[in-house]
Amino acid sequence: MGPVRNEVTLWRIAEHVEDARSKGADVVQFGKEEGLFFPATILTGVTTEMRIAQEETFGPVAPVIKVSSAREAVEIGQLQRPRTDRVPVDPGRRRGRAGPSSCWSR
Repeated sequence: MGPVRNEVTLWRIAEHVEDARSKGADVVQFGKEEGLFFPATILTGVTTEMRIAQEETFGPVAPVIKVSSAREAVEIGQLQRPRTDRVPVDPGRRRGRAGPSSCWSR
């Protein structure tokens, strides 16, 4: 696995994991946090009250929520709220395209 995008992303991942831990989730991490690298993490015992179940994390974290049916799994999957802390993207940047206009050529 590679580094996360930036310190804000690293902070958000750590916040989500700590919130889950403080609310009773079991945390298994494979490695240590170093620089912009966050260790691969599995969370078990996750509930819908935890931020990790409500918000997108964008990191190497696998939250496991026990469900009793496929219907319940779909309902839980629809609980995620859109993030409101996104940084506006430069309107001149064409995202998702390879070539001279991509972020890799800057």
